Amino acid sequence: MPLWPWRRTTPPVDVLPDTLLMERAVAGDEDAFAHLVARHERALFNYLLRMTQDEALAADLVQETWLRVFQNAHRYDPVRKFPTWLFTIASHCCIDALRLRQRLEQHTAHAPRRVLSPPPRSNDPQEALLDKETLAAIRAAVQTLPEPQRAVIILRYYHGLSYQDISDVVQCSLGTVKSRLYHAVRHLHRTLAAQGVGPPAPEDLPRAD
Repeated sequence: MPLWPWRRTTPPVDVLPDTLLMERAVAGDEDAFAHLVARHERALFNYLLRMTQDEALAADLVQETWLRVFQNAHRYDPVRKFPTWLFTIASHCCIDALRLRQRLEQHTAHAPRRVLSPPPRSNDPQEALLDKETLAAIRAAVQTLPEPQRAVIILRYYHGLSYQDISDVVQCSLGTVKSRLYHAVRHLHRTLAAQGVGPPAPEDLPRAD
């Protein structure tokens, strides 16, 4: 029994939920913000890397995203899931960067661009079962999708976000999210089938009604 039984102990920062960490970060707790970064930085980097296929750009966008999170921490609504809010900010950063890159490439004929594959995810058993050639084909096919379809595919099937969370991130209706997913998956299957590669369609594939 503790010497001072009426003294309330404070739980370690690393076990606090995101909402409380944000609350502490807004109050100036740098340790709380650091734990938020550590908790979500890998998922954030993987999302941005899959969107850009450029490791250096993805790393820069991670920094830009966290800077915007820090600057706008006081605007965070604890009703929203923190990862959804984080991906929303990251999505805006990514769109701005991709549009800038597109404009620059239009002024630079055949500008070379380093393309890298995302790092392996040992905690993803589905990817572990696929050979490297299949993974490379899938990643290449994802990159052929229009930017809005690519975003919803990555958020849904790589990061497991719900349709509602995706809707919040990309700021469009649920119907639009489902339509983009439907057409994106159809495009991927056509592209992969032409190469002799094609995993079965997900059972929860939305209808484009």
